[in-house]
Amino acid sequence: MSEIQSKTKQGANVTSAKKPAKATIKASEKKTVPVSAKVKEKNKISTPKINMDQYRQMVSEAAYYRAEKRQFIGGDPSEDWSIAEIEIKQLLHMQ
Repeated sequence: MSEIQSKTKQGANVTSAKKPAKATIKASEKKTVPVSAKVKEKNKISTPKINMDQYRQMVSEAAYYRAEKRQFIGGDPSEDWSIAEIEIKQLLHMQ
């Protein structure tokens, strides 16, 4: 019997479908994951997704701060840029 007849307050018959019983999973049927896999997943660091414009902006700012730290005296802008690229790649786990 898939349907039940019931009466409303006004006395009209209303047909409603039975709700399906909730499925239960036995402990023996549960999928288990080895502890080492859980630890690896927990410790996994995701690399943020950035586009090239964002990457260049980050490198540009890092290079600027390197020059600012030495009060823009001496130094080489190309070297600042190269070091900044390395720092940003390390920061983003790109190496």
